[in-house]
Amino acid sequence: MHAGLKRNFQVMPGAEWLALLCKHIPDRCEQLVRYVGWYSNRARGERAKKASSQADVAVPSPGEAPATELAACAKAVWARLIRKAYEAVMRTRRALLHGLPARGLGAATTLPD
Repeated sequence: MHAGLKRNFQVMPGAEWLALLCKHIPDRCEQLVRYVGWYSNRARGERAKKASSQADVAVPSPGEAPATELAACAKAVWARLIRKAYEAVMRTRRALLHGLPARGLGAATTLPD
């Protein structure tokens, strides 16, 4: 509530209201600040860094060996699966580029523009 007017609204002409509203629209190629204070990227990053430094759990780096045999097996299975999917996509793409039928995708398969 406004301290001097003792009300929580303001009476004004439509053009003035529209001018006040348009002040909140950013200029072209500019971005509004969406989060301030606790929710800002800086504050969240600092909290995450503080929490990770206080945590006793060690997070393995990508080049580090897996802790258990099961983890090593799962990592190898995922790597093989990703490699097979990548090779299938590339094989299909080459076939479509050269006008050959793409195996396993059906008759209506075309490359996107």
